[in-house]
Amino acid sequence: MIEDAYPLAALQAGMLYHSELEPDSPTFHDLMTITLRGEPDVPALTRALAEVSARHPVLRTSFDLTGFSEPLQLVHDTVTIPLEVADLREGAVRETGPGRGGPDGETGHAEDGKGPRERLAAWREREKHTGFDWSSPPLLRVHVHVLDGGEFALSLSFHHALLDGWSVATLVTEILHRYAAPPGYASAPLAPPRARFRDMVAAERSATASAETREFWRERVTDAPESRLPRLPGFPVDGPRDVTVLAVPVPRETVAALERESRELRVPLRTILLTAHLRALGLVTGEREVMTGVLSHSRPENEDGGEVLGLFLNSLPIRVRLDAASRADLVRRVFDAEIAAVPHRSYPLFEIQRAAGRSPLLDTLFDFRDFHVYGGLPGEGAAITGQEFFEQTDMPCTVAFVRVPGGGLTLTISYDRTQFPRDQIEALAGRVLAALTGEPGLGEAETEAITRWNATGRDHPGGTLHELIFAQAALTPDAPAVGFEGTWITYRELAARAVAIAAELRAAGVERDQPVGVYLERSTDLPVALLGILAAGGAYLPLEPGHPAERLRTMLSDAGARVLLTSAALAGQAPQAGRTVLLPAGAPAPTGQEDLNPPDGPGHEDALAYVIFTSGSTGRPKGVGVSHRAIVNRLRWMQADHAITPADRVLHKTPISFDISVWELFWPLVTGAGLVVAKPGGHYEPSYLARLIVSERITTAHFVPSMLDPFLDTPELAPGELRRVVCSGEALPADLVRRFAERLPEVELHNLYGPTETAVEVSTHRCDPAEQVVPIGRPGDNTRLEVLDDRFGRAPVGTRGQLFIGGVQLARGYLGRPGLTAERFVPDPYGPPGSRLYATGDQARWRPDGEIEYLGRLDTQIKIRGMRVELGEIEAALLDQPEVRAAAVVADGERLIGYVVVGGTAGGTTTAPPPVSPETPPETG
Repeated sequence: MIEDAYPLAALQAGMLYHSELEPDSPTFHDLMTITLRGEPDVPALTRALAEVSARHPVLRTSFDLTGFSEPLQLVHDTVTIPLEVADLREGAVRETGPGRGGPDGETGHAEDGKGPRERLAAWREREKHTGFDWSSPPLLRVHVHVLDGGEFALSLSFHHALLDGWSVATLVTEILHRYAAPPGYASAPLAPPRARFRDMVAAERSATASAETREFWRERVTDAPESRLPRLPGFPVDGPRDVTVLAVPVPRETVAALERESRELRVPLRTILLTAHLRALGLVTGEREVMTGVLSHSRPENEDGGEVLGLFLNSLPIRVRLDAASRADLVRRVFDAEIAAVPHRSYPLFEIQRAAGRSPLLDTLFDFRDFHVYGGLPGEGAAITGQEFFEQTDMPCTVAFVRVPGGGLTLTISYDRTQFPRDQIEALAGRVLAALTGEPGLGEAETEAITRWNATGRDHPGGTLHELIFAQAALTPDAPAVGFEGTWITYRELAARAVAIAAELRAAGVERDQPVGVYLERSTDLPVALLGILAAGGAYLPLEPGHPAERLRTMLSDAGARVLLTSAALAGQAPQAGRTVLLPAGAPAPTGQEDLNPPDGPGHEDALAYVIFTSGSTGRPKGVGVSHRAIVNRLRWMQADHAITPADRVLHKTPISFDISVWELFWPLVTGAGLVVAKPGGHYEPSYLARLIVSERITTAHFVPSMLDPFLDTPELAPGELRRVVCSGEALPADLVRRFAERLPEVELHNLYGPTETAVEVSTHRCDPAEQVVPIGRPGDNTRLEVLDDRFGRAPVGTRGQLFIGGVQLARGYLGRPGLTAERFVPDPYGPPGSRLYATGDQARWRPDGEIEYLGRLDTQIKIRGMRVELGEIEAALLDQPEVRAAAVVADGERLIGYVVVGGTAGGTTTAPPPVSPETPPETG
């Protein structure tokens, strides 16, 4: 007979929904096993179960999920809690029948090669997956397993929607008190607690209807940080949730110190433990403001509140900034956040998630378990010798501190093994323990690993860029050096023409470190001109034909370039400089070995080699000056890792104002390989490039990912002699890597990374089509990569931070911009005195395998077909128009949209995007 009926609590509904969705899952199927001394007294245990069932309505409850207008829980007047007994001792017969049952439901002997404890463990695993019939109470099963050594195991198997942790402790204590009563003792039936679980359900519904409580939580979770624990490569993995527990005892001296701090600050111990959890969470997420769930109860605050059984739980988001002035201030800040939530603790998490507009809202949960009710357990007749509790929720990670007998503490972390590897959770436990009394930080093993990954020192020969090319020309003067449109010049011709250009430039006043503007289309003349500028002691400044004239004039002025090198055909449209030098008409006839030497002898490795302008967030482009030492290291490293020979041919197709062009142009020339120059505009045409790669026997080529994508779709695609493709300039998607492997299975694909403020790339990774995320790789030779938080501390492995670059390949800085140089090239806290790190503005993280994973930008800089675009520069260009009072530019898919305020009224949206890049034409059309 039904004696009561009332709705489900929100948490109950969620748990039952999950169990209906995954009926074989152990999630929310709790199993508690207590080992006791002695022989089990089955009649006494049966009596005890009957008495607690009569006293507590929740033990007589079933769920009707479909028969009414909403799901209800139905309380029955009488219910018999099933009790099964199995003897697991060697040689014992396992019986079935009323009150008897084997661990596998069959009759037989325990002669299966397993001991009693192993058989008990196997039964527990099966029991976790044995479901419940919601309509048939009770939703609790009790099992006794007789073990060897004069002990037996008492197991309670139940659905979590029935009982919370405190209720389980209360129930077990009550059962054992009744079980251990003296022989002949007839316990008088106790009246049910005056507090009722249905009152909590009513309070929850009242809170849900409260506008004040709804607004409280809306304010707390609006724009809340994700505080998501890092998922490392390979995680999550496929398969059902698999929760396990890591338990670490807290040293007694630490517990004593925490209790003293609790008294001094006049806050509960729980608050200090929660503060440690939040600090560790801030470290591993890289966030200065964090949010975690805190397990809260809504038990009635009256005399019987501790005796009533049910699910009085809720998970409350606690959001705290970690930038307090002191540890004590942070503890008080956490305490204030807890206290503020108390009046609103009955508001269901489901509704809080709805207010936040995202689900799940929480990635971690904090709990403090101090079930002091266990302190009243009987001693004689029911002595407990062991205890094991299984609880699997849908929360990925729960950090809990558990009181143990004698006043000690154990840190337990329940985590889903399909989302986190064991060593990651062990590291998290170490950070939480460190945060209890000190500052959480990197462990010794992590610090050693990062140091080892950055041990990239290699003693490459020095020299300047042009010296290396002239030396190669001396070795192989008659070998083909540069090919364009089917015509080749030799290394002797290359050197001789460059020497002639250098002489004219020196006569025009070019000196060491002097930028020289070069305004040329791609042809054989281009590498000749660049080599001539270097041989004259200057640094080349690329100026792309077709770019806005005003921009080119600004670049010449900001770089201090007084000389411009161009051709007679382009002189009429070239920007004006102090002196314009035209390429000599025709090629000089080399007369001897002396023609292969630069006119000024050895150069200085720290002199400028080139200047490339990048977009500026303030609207003004900035010129990056790179030394010979930096670019030579890049080429030496490239050759050491991916050696090319005179038999190789490298394709040059990248606009020279994009720094990838530097190694395309010079790597083949310092190694004796052939340089094949694509026609002007050819980088827009995938079909042309596919044909060129085959016809010119290209072995190495570069593509930005957005160009590689259409290239792979080209009908003319064939590998020819291509054996290596290098990608950089944009994030490389894993699906593009897989498609590359399908179309060009014999060709290597490498993903590289580097900003203009370094000598091209600084990290490298050979791609694997099986990988789900493509990293940017390991640091190159004589280069250090650091992932730092906003206080310049090293971020833990797996944690997001800003990527910084140090080492030989750093640029000298921004020409004529000392303030900006100091802002972005900062002192290196981990390097030798005087060393610098470049702050990239890129978010990244270390992976456990020692490679770096790119995670996006910290600012509004974007990449369009590999070209850096600062939205601030476009906004500044709009603001230069006299009728525009305000402007904002946003990226919208494949378009840039500008919003303007014109003449005091809001203007419309631009109907066409601004140029793809203020620096250079796009890599693909």
